[in-house]
Amino acid sequence: MVSELIKKLNSRQLSYNNEDLLACSTDASGVIGSAALCVWPESIDDVIQVIEEAKKSDLDLVARGAGTGLVGGCVPQNSIVIDFSKMNQIIEVNKNDKTAIVQPGVVLDQLNEFLKKDDLVFPVIPGSHSVCTLGGMAATNAAGIWSLKFGRMSDWLEELWLVNGNGEVINISGDKIKEIVGSEGLNGLIVKMKLKLVNKIEETYVIMASGHNVADLLAMVGDWKKIPGLLSLEFISPLIASRLGLEEKYYLFAEIEGPNKSEVEVLKFWHKREGIAPLMIGSGYPIIEDPLVPEPGAKEILNWFSKNAVPVFGHIGVGIFHPHFRPEEKEKIKEMYDLVNQLGGKVSGEHGIGLKKKQFLDNFELKYRRDLKNKFDPNGIFNRGKVI
Repeated sequence: MVSELIKKLNSRQLSYNNEDLLACSTDASGVIGSAALCVWPESIDDVIQVIEEAKKSDLDLVARGAGTGLVGGCVPQNSIVIDFSKMNQIIEVNKNDKTAIVQPGVVLDQLNEFLKKDDLVFPVIPGSHSVCTLGGMAATNAAGIWSLKFGRMSDWLEELWLVNGNGEVINISGDKIKEIVGSEGLNGLIVKMKLKLVNKIEETYVIMASGHNVADLLAMVGDWKKIPGLLSLEFISPLIASRLGLEEKYYLFAEIEGPNKSEVEVLKFWHKREGIAPLMIGSGYPIIEDPLVPEPGAKEILNWFSKNAVPVFGHIGVGIFHPHFRPEEKEKIKEMYDLVNQLGGKVSGEHGIGLKKKQFLDNFELKYRRDLKNKFDPNGIFNRGKVI
């Protein structure tokens, strides 16, 4: 198979050198896999060629963006890794329609920097915005810091082009987009996307308040959700606050669109907020999770975190929590996800399932994902062993 690909692709587009294979064999989760071959396609035709050759072998194909995933979603298991970093073109921006057509390897900050001249922005902004790719964001249905106002990736995709397991390019739009966005590369390879854009947000400000207990926090959340122009609503628990040098209380933060009315500098705030995960990892809590719990269950899950001394922060405005655990606390993680399922929540709010969270999915979710897999990839050549 490698010899056939060498004939069809140039020497810069594939490698089976040990250094390249090692680089393609892990992601930010720390899970180490095994790449059989690394390929860097430069066009849709290249992608189709790789799929055609893979169909003749017993190897599966794993799509890779920037490798920022936290659940092993792009970790190969004796697989061909398709790294989309060379398919990184902003093909077209339509200022009047507020749309952009892009390849999957475009980095989010690269796109938003390019859009500045037209006073536009793509408003789905996860914490890894400086390095994450739009293809990877689509694969995980990324949310982010402004998800309270703007939702997530599936809300901002007008069309996408997918190469399915038969090597066919399919144009997908409307409600069908949700069958692909968030599927973590199981159903095909996204090779092009049409994104919806908004006018650039000119100015924002941040406000902060604190409370002594869960009831105080939730009361503030209820009040602050009524604030006009609210973009995000974040919180940190007392255990994290103390590590940040703050009084050991619950803190609520809101970013609001409008002229600056506070002394909190927005960029400094987000820099500090995005530094929480590295701080906790360095403090002996390297496992970060991302359950999504509907609003009626917020009190119960927050009390569970408090009772079990689990440090947690997150996007409380949309119900996404980021608890941190020590390596020896695997039973606590299972207990948490059992509770999440009881509360009608989801195992993943934004990180995905990948390899690390398969055991926590309920039967309904498993069946839905398997049905889609059979529809788009009946021969099972994409990302075997993940999610389902």
